[in-house]
Amino acid sequence: MELIIYGRDNCPYTEDAKTLAEMISEKDNHIRYRYYDWEDMPKKHKFYIQKRQHNTKPAIFIKPNKHTTIFVGGYKEFLTLHQQLT
Repeated sequence: MELIIYGRDNCPYTEDAKTLAEMISEKDNHIRYRYYDWEDMPKKHKFYIQKRQHNTKPAIFIKPNKHTTIFVGGYKEFLTLHQQLT
């Protein structure tokens, strides 16, 4: 499974999301995370964001398998999801 983070360098929420994703991936070696600059986001991911009217950075996605991508939201939604699952 992958956690995909699109954000901006030096953005506090992006940095917090990267830290949390790194912590999760260190605890579970089946989960890895990737960070990309906001400008490098593919069109299909931009569509998810526009559809849900998400305007903040970062934008976080979970990719449980090769064919599925789930939009989580921003850092606060990511943190809430992590807290609910642990």
